[in-house]
Amino acid sequence: MTSITSLVMTSLNENVTWKSIMVSTSSDKTCESRAVIIVCLVGWLLLCVFSTCLAPSFGVLANLHEKIETLNMLLRQNRETLEKGSQEMDVLRSEVHELVTRFPPPTRTDDAGTSHVRGQSIDASDEPEQM
Repeated sequence: MTSITSLVMTSLNENVTWKSIMVSTSSDKTCESRAVIIVCLVGWLLLCVFSTCLAPSFGVLANLHEKIETLNMLLRQNRETLEKGSQEMDVLRSEVHELVTRFPPPTRTDDAGTSHVRGQSIDASDEPEQM
């Protein structure tokens, strides 16, 4: 006689009890092979159920991962472009500063002794009206 413990549902309101079921067979190998077949079938059934339910989720996750990688690549490219532009702006600033110090803009002095860059008007009529 072989003792197999199994889970038995006793009612529909989900009360679970353990019962020991005695199985008598003429051969223990037959009982073991049946148990192996049952375990394999239950495992296969669970695998089918979970793979069917979770397969769309895995597809969505893979798609999201691909989109995140694309966004990271675009961000990296934008950062490199900004750094390159910033370096170019620094070069231009230094060149402009060098040109301004080497060749200052021409100025003229009005009657009050104030210097003005040539091309700007010193007339009071050109100044914005103050309220």
